[in-house]
Amino acid sequence: MDDAVEMRLDHVSQIFETLDPYPFRDRELSQDAIEYITRHASLMPKTQPIRITVHLPEESASKAEVQGLDRAISNYFLYSHGVVEHQLRELLRTGRRALLLGLAVLALCLVFGQAVSALTSYGRISHFLEEGAIIVGWVALWHPLNILLYESWPLREQARLHRRLSQARVALRFYPPVPDQPATDA
Repeated sequence: MDDAVEMRLDHVSQIFETLDPYPFRDRELSQDAIEYITRHASLMPKTQPIRITVHLPEESASKAEVQGLDRAISNYFLYSHGVVEHQLRELLRTGRRALLLGLAVLALCLVFGQAVSALTSYGRISHFLEEGAIIVGWVALWHPLNILLYESWPLREQARLHRRLSQARVALRFYPPVPDQPATDA
């Protein structure tokens, strides 16, 4: 596996969102660039620092936007890391609240089931109500446990990846201009 995310561009503007009105250092990366970088970086070992190598035409070497490319990539992923961390904190807060609610519903269902058992002769109906209440109580815990155990992991992984990408070393490589190809009539 290659040890760097390699990108070959014809123009430095290909990496940025073209509709972004902000100055260069604060510009959004294009969705295609983000997906390309994150997809390739996610395949790298988690213990290995990430390197991003951007190949550009030689004539773009002196452009100001090329000189700030490393900062732009780092700033984007640092900002994105913060956004994902915030989403994760909100999801976990929702999960904790839902867990408290689910535990309260479980407790009420257990009390209801025991009360039905104690107040009636233990027949089929009371057994059905007691077991049904227990099932409803456990079902009430399904969503909070799903949030806390499973839904949070993808966000955790995304936050780690974006933090690593914000610390990635960006290298610029310049290639000579490609001569125009003559048109052939076939």
